[in-house]
Amino acid sequence: MAQRRQDIEILLVEDNELTAIEIEQLLHAAHFSSISRAGNGREALQMLRQSSFDLIISDLRMPVMGGHELLQRLAEQEYRGGIIIVSGVDQEIMQSVESSLTSSKLNILGVFSKPLEPCDIESAVKWVWPDA
Repeated sequence: MAQRRQDIEILLVEDNELTAIEIEQLLHAAHFSSISRAGNGREALQMLRQSSFDLIISDLRMPVMGGHELLQRLAEQEYRGGIIIVSGVDQEIMQSVESSLTSSKLNILGVFSKPLEPCDIESAVKWVWPDA
């Protein structure tokens, strides 16, 4: 049975409050309602110990633990949910991160530059949940 959008558990990992609110608004507009938020990679890993998430949307540059280290830890833990990377870093860095992730066993749905657009979420999510 297909998973409905409102049932997809999302973890948003973003340290910038304004950006997090903007992404949450995009997700709500796309009919996703189960959204939790972490301010950095360490908080995200703590939340993942307590709950399971179908989708993680993460920034790369964050204090305490950035997105790249978070992704390494997720790979070590064999996280099988979907992952969307959203960052304001230089496009060349984004391409480098995307290239390094293709060899991991992580389910990377997309790597997008900020600001995130509604079509970015739609295209990434359709790969995993075509009927959601």
